[in-house]
Amino acid sequence: MLGVMLTSAVITDIRTHRISNAMVVAILVLGLVSHLLTQGYNGIVDWGAGAAVGLGLFLPFYVAGGMGAGDVKLLAAVGCVIGPIAALYAGGIALLAGVPLALFAMVRKQLRLRAALRQEQATPARHSSSTAMADIHEQGQRIPYALAIAVGAIAGVWQSGLLATFIGELS
Repeated sequence: MLGVMLTSAVITDIRTHRISNAMVVAILVLGLVSHLLTQGYNGIVDWGAGAAVGLGLFLPFYVAGGMGAGDVKLLAAVGCVIGPIAALYAGGIALLAGVPLALFAMVRKQLRLRAALRQEQATPARHSSSTAMADIHEQGQRIPYALAIAVGAIAGVWQSGLLATFIGELS
């Protein structure tokens, strides 16, 4: 279920550069229900600790202006589902997975700026191309970080042993 929800979040983030609050709430509820079903009321502690770890890992980046609030909320929600240990792995791996995304965004922005600069030099109407360059500067700051969070979540579940436990319980 988490995989389906993360896939939806990734697609939405790539298309709109937004992660909906409805998706975050759905993942929070999924985490709460799964922890209650598997651990009873003790699962609430893992649920809350997972949220705290996810929130704590990404909140400094949001405060510094390097990450959107939706990304922070998404990792906190993922932490609710996978628990605090896996959330720690997931956040660390998501940060590493985000490096190629950031590099891609920087290269893309540079290429778009160069193309806009060439057009500005070739076009007598400078106002419209200057506006285009300003738009490129603004758009270049947005990175669909849900993809890195999804990669981190998968790797976190794998690394923490949750996947092996889940498969063992199925058989």
